Amino acid sequence: MNPITIIWVIFTILFFTFGVIHIIAAYQSIQPFEVKAKGSVGKIMGVPVNTGLENFVADFNAYIAKQNNSNRFQNWLAGIGYLLASLTALISMFLTIEKYSNFLR
Repeated sequence: MNPITIIWVIFTILFFTFGVIHIIAAYQSIQPFEVKAKGSVGKIMGVPVNTGLENFVADFNAYIAKQNNSNRFQNWLAGIGYLLASLTALISMFLTIEKYSNFLR
């Protein structure tokens, strides 16, 4: 086997592996944040502490949801890009094999 063919096989396997890893990562997400307050926490300057905590949790969960969507989209794009690169490397591998390159000409 031609050494350049072996290099294209390695690139095909490498790009395919990266593509699968990114697509798997696209399905993983960070879970929403939950606060389990026990009883009455108290007040600071007349405002219940739970009110500020609940506002923080709502804002933080909105941020987590935004990051989950962004990460999902980025991982999908990267995964598709790597799979296309893998396909290109596979085609290049076949072009370096004499039997197939003559057939494609």
